Amino acid sequence: MVYSPQQLAYFAHKLTLRGPADSMDRMAGALLDAQVDLNPHQIDAALFATSNPLSKGAILADEVGLGKTIEAGLLIAQRWAERKRRLLIITPANLRKQWHQELADKFGLPAVILEAKPFRQAVKDGTTNPFDRITDAARSDIVICSYPLQKFDSDTERRFAIILERDALKWLKPAKGQFQIYYKLGTEQPEYIPDFVAESDTTIYMVETKARGDVNTQEVQAKAAAAARWCAHASDHAASVGSKPWKYLLVPHNEIVESRRLTDFLRYQVVPAARKA
Repeated sequence: MVYSPQQLAYFAHKLTLRGPADSMDRMAGALLDAQVDLNPHQIDAALFATSNPLSKGAILADEVGLGKTIEAGLLIAQRWAERKRRLLIITPANLRKQWHQELADKFGLPAVILEAKPFRQAVKDGTTNPFDRITDAARSDIVICSYPLQKFDSDTERRFAIILERDALKWLKPAKGQFQIYYKLGTEQPEYIPDFVAESDTTIYMVETKARGDVNTQEVQAKAAAAARWCAHASDHAASVGSKPWKYLLVPHNEIVESRRLTDFLRYQVVPAARKA
């Protein structure tokens, strides 16, 4: 549907009206303080981003000064009104406080800034998802963090994450101590942290993406062997409780193309030597 300028102006006016504090039926209910001077083009952008059922996201690319922060705030407010309670804002470090202030002052939305120190402490303490720990402590579900806390270690990881976002039911990047996999490297036994863990309809995959030239190195193979053994033991336990089996995949970087499916990488499964036929 295409909205006329008059309709957009009306929607902008309606969104600035104060709604009941406990109302979840209208986007206006999320704008608790009504401190936003909305313009029609901002409403148009928000409606476009939220009304397309085939879209999994949107890029707000207005010119400088036209209010992209307000447009993004409207989208966050709408998600909040829809009872979405796991919201993450990734922004340059020098804009974190500005975003926190904007959400509070203009939209009445609670948020917490995730600093590097508590994030590292949560990982050190073995927290499965440090973002959950931060929001529980602050009683807020909107987390603001800087890019370094969410970045991928390589473009290969980024491309593989796109495949997982499309094909997996859910996926994560493991934290230190989460799976406690250790491998032998000389006289030491350092911890191995895989790149991804992803769940499909039938299987849970532990995945390492590695430069092809490094796949057969002693260290990478030692990590793979330890992870494959871990997955074998996890699969044995899963079978006893009727859960999904685990598989470890060691994928060369030049095989990762965004158009491929997750199942295309099954040929890179690593099986423990004791279980090979």
